[in-house]
Amino acid sequence: MGYTLIEFLVGIVTIVGFMYKFERDTRSELRAELRTIIEELRSEMRSGFNRLANVITSANEITIEYLGLRGVLNQGDVGFLRTVIKGLASTATTRSRLRRGGDSLSSLIRTT
Repeated sequence: MGYTLIEFLVGIVTIVGFMYKFERDTRSELRAELRTIIEELRSEMRSGFNRLANVITSANEITIEYLGLRGVLNQGDVGFLRTVIKGLASTATTRSRLRRGGDSLSSLIRTT
């Protein structure tokens, strides 16, 4: 009966070991897959922000140019406003949290 009990315990330890290894490998694979998905989403968000900034900049440039042609703004004001609009749009896209990588989901993945 002693050998039977020892074989039974060895079997349980083996099963627990395989379960632990499977869980560890699966967690590692999921973490890598989540990192890839997050990076893809960041890239899509960056390109979306850049497109939005380009649209806003273009619409404002057209408006400023139109106001300059109509005589509402002088040419010095038109040049100044163009520079300001481009600066604001580039600041909005380069200072976003997505560029810094500070979102809580990625930090959650790193800590688990």
